[in-house]
Amino acid sequence: MRFSFSIHNLRSLFLTAFLLSLLAGCGNSVSNHAAARREGIDLFNQHRYPDAAGAFSTAVRENPRDTLSFYYLGECYDRTGDNHRAIQSYRAALNTMPYTVHNARDKDFRATVIERLGAAIARSPTREQEINDLERQAEQNRSPLDFFLLARIHASAGDADSAIDAYNRARLLDGNDFQIARSYGLWLERIGQTNAAVPVLEQANQLNPQDAQVADALRRASVGTPAPSARAPAD
Repeated sequence: MRFSFSIHNLRSLFLTAFLLSLLAGCGNSVSNHAAARREGIDLFNQHRYPDAAGAFSTAVRENPRDTLSFYYLGECYDRTGDNHRAIQSYRAALNTMPYTVHNARDKDFRATVIERLGAAIARSPTREQEINDLERQAEQNRSPLDFFLLARIHASAGDADSAIDAYNRARLLDGNDFQIARSYGLWLERIGQTNAAVPVLEQANQLNPQDAQVADALRRASVGTPAPSARAPAD
């Protein structure tokens, strides 16, 4: 029996082999990434933060769009006192979020990342420069999320007037963002500005009547009951 291969046959064979090798490489990369992230979460839950940071660093090298691993990496650096790297990691989580469908739609997670990034920037020795850069960016892009982040920085730093201004500008640009209204209302109620908190909490409650923290804060603010000091509501 005689076999003959044309140049076309050989090219097709080589192309098929090349594509199979690429697919095998992608499969290994996905597998390595998933394993590294699982290891990181396990180590994080054991409070082994330096080891967890190593695992999450591997995960984001394998997949530079892994928002969750960037977030956990920021949490690890936060807990080990590396504020600079925490800022970098939280910012990477926020920047990669729009490229992952699940994370792009998860506004609760987005608000958590903004909260953690804002708190980290508020502790930074370069806070003023960070704020100036972000203010320019917010003005240029007219972004409610940039103003939301500014509000969280100022709130974490104890600058109530600047936080109120940034929150109001964020709401002016997007009055239907539940997380912005929620964060603003809970923060106002927590710092004792109940009269200002009530309309913001009412709006947040209208946007999402199922949020228990907003409903509880609204009841307290409406009757003038102080917010509990032992367990401040998360925002």
